[in-house]
Amino acid sequence: MLAYMPILTMTRVEGKLFSPMALTLAFAVVGSMICALTLIPVLISFAYKKALANLEKPIPHRKNPVLNWVEKSYERFLITLLNLPTSIVIICFAIVSSLIFLGTTLGTEFYLSWMKGLFF
Repeated sequence: MLAYMPILTMTRVEGKLFSPMALTLAFAVVGSMICALTLIPVLISFAYKKALANLEKPIPHRKNPVLNWVEKSYERFLITLLNLPTSIVIICFAIVSSLIFLGTTLGTEFYLSWMKGLFF
């Protein structure tokens, strides 16, 4: 919710363009939170009524071969990255410094002065 506050505080043309989107997304987040806290637990209790009634009987565990492959690949990838800490720090520093450089070259005006009469 707080992520949309800067969009809602804009007053010029950009505020007119993006404030409906920010309000829509904020209302969707609030609605999904209310649904997740009220409706979903009730539906889960109906769906798993048999499993919750007999807690002594264990629920069978199934293996997913695709997920097992993804987990093994991710583990190998992380081990490789953890064995190369200096190169990872250098790469991350290069990415952050290039993003800072690109951020300083951005303009502060949403529309150019000659475009102000074209849209509104």
